Amino acid sequence: GVFLHAQRQPWLDERRMPAPLRVGFVVAPVALVLVAVQLIRENPHIFPWPLASGSSVMYGFIFLGAAVYFVVGALEARWASATGQLIGFLAYDLILIVPFVQRFGNVPAEHRPSLIVYTGVLVTSGATAIWYLLLDPATRIGSSPARPATAPADLRS
Repeated sequence: GVFLHAQRQPWLDERRMPAPLRVGFVVAPVALVLVAVQLIRENPHIFPWPLASGSSVMYGFIFLGAAVYFVVGALEARWASATGQLIGFLAYDLILIVPFVQRFGNVPAEHRPSLIVYTGVLVTSGATAIWYLLLDPATRIGSSPARPATAPADLRS
């Protein structure tokens, strides 16, 4: 119901999502669905550590939910629809990067490939979020949307 209600609301920020980010918003849900399916099937080596049966399925459904969130963002392709995902990714990345790096010292060989891939995803998504949310002048938090080139009515002659 909330989603349908939100669809009728006008966008306050009409900026388009930057093209490289749009590509990521198409690739991310595909990757998330592929991983989610493996988690739901209880593949024992998809995560960098062993997961209990119920946990694996639960994580799989969480990944499917994240995929849907990215699909909606990709379909909208507006900067405002990307900020939530990027803020969420950045928080997730900041919380997990240290524990993941620490695992490299004692990860079992069968979990090393997933640890490498997962850590790479954390670094890439964190760097992307930092760039677009904090550094890129066109999209950083606090930047305002482009204003129309018309002058206010009281300045026109």
